[in-house]
Order: sequence, then structure tokens, then C-alpha cells
Amino acid sequence: MTGRNQRQYDECFKLQVLSDYYSSGLSKSFIIQKWGISLPTFLKW
Repeated sequence: MTGRNQRQYDECFKLQVLSDYYSSGLSKSFIIQKWGISLPTFLKW
């Protein structure tokens, strides 16, 4: 057991996060905190 939790995000959620990022002009670090995701996860999208 690794101790890491892998979460599955649906396409709708991913699109909401990416839309927020591109339309708001906010930084990646702010967006990942706002939406509660990790930077590696965000960068994969």
C-alpha cells in the first residue's frame, strides 16, 4: 500500500478548472489551491 490517494476527476470538472485558469488570468498556484488539486494533476490536464 502506497499511502497516496488517487482521485478521479470527471471531464466536466477538468474543463471547469481549465476554463477558470485561462479566463481568469490567475496563477497556477492560486488555481490549484482554489480547486483543491495538486500541481502535477493540473499539469497533466
